[in-house]
Amino acid sequence: MTTSPPRTGSATEPPAPPDVAAPGPNAGSSGPAATAGLTAPAGPSVSANPATPLRTGPVADPGAGSGCGSSGPAATAGLTAPASGPAAPAGLPQRAELSRPTGPSISSDPATSPSLTGPYQPNTAADPTDLPGPPGVAGPAARPAPVGRSGPSGAPASAVPSPTATPLGRVLTVTVLGSVMAVLDMTIVNVALRSLSDAFRAPLTTIQWAATAYSLALAAVIPTAAWAIGRIGARRAYLTALALFTLGSLLAAGAWDAGSLIAFRAVQGLGGGLLMPVGMTMVMRAADPERMGRAMAIGGLPILVGPVLGPTLGGWLVDAASWHWIFLINVPLGALALALAARLLRPDAPRAGDPAPPRLDVPGLLTLSPGLALLLYGLARGGEAGNFTALEAWLPAAAGVLLVAGFVRRALTAREPLLDLRLLRDRTFAAGIGTLALFTCGYFGSMLLGPVYWQAARGFTASSTGLLAMPVGLTVGLTMQIAARRIDSVAPRRLIPAGVAVAALGMGMSALQTGIPDVAVWRPVAAAMLMGVGAGIVMMPTMTTASRDLPRHRLAAASTALSIDSQLGAAVGTALCSVLLASAGTDPAGFRLTYAVAAGLLTLAVLPALFLPGRRAELPR
Repeated sequence: MTTSPPRTGSATEPPAPPDVAAPGPNAGSSGPAATAGLTAPAGPSVSANPATPLRTGPVADPGAGSGCGSSGPAATAGLTAPASGPAAPAGLPQRAELSRPTGPSISSDPATSPSLTGPYQPNTAADPTDLPGPPGVAGPAARPAPVGRSGPSGAPASAVPSPTATPLGRVLTVTVLGSVMAVLDMTIVNVALRSLSDAFRAPLTTIQWAATAYSLALAAVIPTAAWAIGRIGARRAYLTALALFTLGSLLAAGAWDAGSLIAFRAVQGLGGGLLMPVGMTMVMRAADPERMGRAMAIGGLPILVGPVLGPTLGGWLVDAASWHWIFLINVPLGALALALAARLLRPDAPRAGDPAPPRLDVPGLLTLSPGLALLLYGLARGGEAGNFTALEAWLPAAAGVLLVAGFVRRALTAREPLLDLRLLRDRTFAAGIGTLALFTCGYFGSMLLGPVYWQAARGFTASSTGLLAMPVGLTVGLTMQIAARRIDSVAPRRLIPAGVAVAALGMGMSALQTGIPDVAVWRPVAAAMLMGVGAGIVMMPTMTTASRDLPRHRLAAASTALSIDSQLGAAVGTALCSVLLASAGTDPAGFRLTYAVAAGLLTLAVLPALFLPGRRAELPR
C-alpha cells in the first residue's frame, strides 16, 4: 500500500464512513498549523467529509490540562473545528472507541494561553475517534502512556480512576504537616526523658520505654501500610493515622504514671508508623514523573530537618513550659492536619466494580511485624547496655532475624504477600534500597554523637546544643531542595555517588575535629555542615530514583519497603554507634573512633549507588 504525501493546500478529502470520524489533531500533529506553532482546537469528534455535519460530544474541561480538549474558544463553547492536520488517505480503516494518551494542553488561542499549559496529566476525557495517523502519513501521532499511569484506553472518563486524583499541591500540604508532627515528636521526646523521669519519679530506664514503645509500635504497623492503602484507600488510611497520632498525643499529655505514658506512646506509634509510607505513596501517585524529584524534596523535608530542629524545640518547651507541652503541641497540629486532609484529599477508596482489594496476609503479618519489633528492640537494648552480648540484647534480636527470614521466604512464594519483595528484582529499586540502607545506617547512627559530644565532652547546655545543630539542618534542607530537583534532569549515577563521597568526607572531618581537645566550635560545626550537604544530595534523590519508573499499583509496596529500609538502617546505625561510644569512652579519642566508623559506613554506600541508572530518566511529554 502506498500513501500520499502530506498536503500543503486544500484538496478534496475522501469521504469518511458514515459512523466513523477521521482523526483530529493533537500535540504531535505535523500539519501546516503545527508547523507554524499553532494548532486548531480539536473537538471530541470531527468528520473528514465536508458534506457531513460536524458531530459533537463531550468536551474536556479546558482547564484540566488534558491534551484531548483544547483551551481555545471553540472548545470552551463546546464546538468543534475542522482538523488542521492532514487526513488519513483513503482506503485505510479507521477504528472508533480508542483514545490516545494525552500530553500537555495546547491552545490555539495565543491570547489566552501559552503553547504548553501545565505538566503531563493522564487522560481524563479522550476523544473516542481521535486516532493516530498511519505510519508515513503526516498528522496526529500518539505517544504511549507509561505503564501504570493511565486507565484503559477507550473507557469513559468517569469509569477510569485518575492517577492524579488529588492535585500535588494539596497532597504535599497535608503530608508535610503530618510528617512534621511525627518526626518532631520522636526527637522532642528524647530530649525530655530526664524531665519525664523526674515528673513521674520513675527510673530513667523505665521512662526510656516511652521512646521504645513508640519505635516498636511504629515498626509493627509499617508493614501493613500497603495492604491498608489497597483495602480502604490512601485517604482513609491517612485520616486514620492522623486520628490515632493526635489521640495518642492528647492521651500522653494527660498520662498519670510511667505505665500509662508508655501505653499512650504506643498508640502514637501506631499512627506515626502509617503517616510516612501512606503519605509518600500519595505524593508518588500525585506527582507526574518529570516532577517526582521536586515533590519528594518537599515531602521528605521533615525527615531530614526534623531530627536536627527537634531537640531545640524540645529543650525550649521543657524549660519554658512543662513536659505536657511536648505532647500537647501535636494536638492543634493534628486537628489542623485532619481538617485539611478531609477537605483537600479526594476519596480513593475501592468502589463497586473495582478489582477485589488485597486480602490480609495473616501469616506474613504474624512474622514480619513482630520480627521487626523484636529486632529493633534487641538493637536498642544492645545500644543502651553498650554491648550485644547481654541476653536481653541478642536474644530478641536473634528471634527478630528468624521471623523476618521466615517472612522473606513466604513473601517470595505467596500470591499476595504482605509486602511484595519481588520489587527487588528491579535493578534500580534494589540499588536504591542498598544505597539507603548503608547511608542511613551511617548518617542517622551518627546523629546521637553530636548532642553527646557537645554536652558530655564540651559542657554545653541542651539549648546551646540545639542551636549548634540548626546550621546543619538548614544546610541539609537547602541542599536537598536543589539536589532533588536536579535528579529530574541528571543521571542518578553521577549525582548520588558524588553526594555519598561528600557526606563521607564530612563525617571523616568530624572524626578529625572531635578528636582534638578543646577545638574551636566552628570547626566541628563546619564538618557537620559538609556532611549535611552530602545527606541532602543522597536521601531524597535516591528514593525518587528507586520509585520513579515503577507502575502505579506497586508504589504503595515501594514506599512501605523504603520506610522499613530507613527504619532498620537507622536502628542498626544508632545501636552500633552507641556500643562503640560506650566501649571507647566519651573523650576525644572515643568520638574520633565512632565518627570514623560512621564515615566507613557512608563510604560503603557508594558501591550500590554505582548500579543506579547512568542516564537521566525518560520522562513523558
